[in-house]
Amino acid sequence: MAERIVLNEISYHGSGAVLEIPSEVKGRGFKKGFVCSDPDLVKFNVTSPEDR
Repeated sequence: MAERIVLNEISYHGSGAVLEIPSEVKGRGFKKGFVCSDPDLVKFNVTSPEDR
């Protein structure tokens, strides 16, 4: 059986990208969000468990 993944049309990358989240959430009227990471992003200091 095929699996389907639908990605959003806008992505932010780089330093300060997280600061764009509030305006995107408000502008799109979202009520909930899902943010995830993986062991390699922690390993290479892109994110950390403390970023929760």
